Amino acid sequence: MELLVKMDMVYEDKDKIILNKPAGQLSQSGKSFEMDLVSEVLTYRKSKGEEAYAAIINRLDRPVSGLVFMAKNKKESARLSLLMQKETLCKLSQN
Repeated sequence: MELLVKMDMVYEDKDKIILNKPAGQLSQSGKSFEMDLVSEVLTYRKSKGEEAYAAIINRLDRPVSGLVFMAKNKKESARLSLLMQKETLCKLSQN
């Protein structure tokens, strides 16, 4: 199965994926039928025979580029979300 947009994967392990999101691409599905990062990861995981689960941890707005963390299971999603809340894992923006 071929992806509609080539993902720029920076890192992947059994629990998480880190992607470089280009400016202009949606992080999550909107009201349009444009391909978004979550849909790309779900398609990628299905093509590998993996569970179709991808929880975005740090959504970036459409005009912004940068790294996006996604959890590949509910346990990792809860762990990464907690780290974001405790500011152990944080966003860094550059102007």
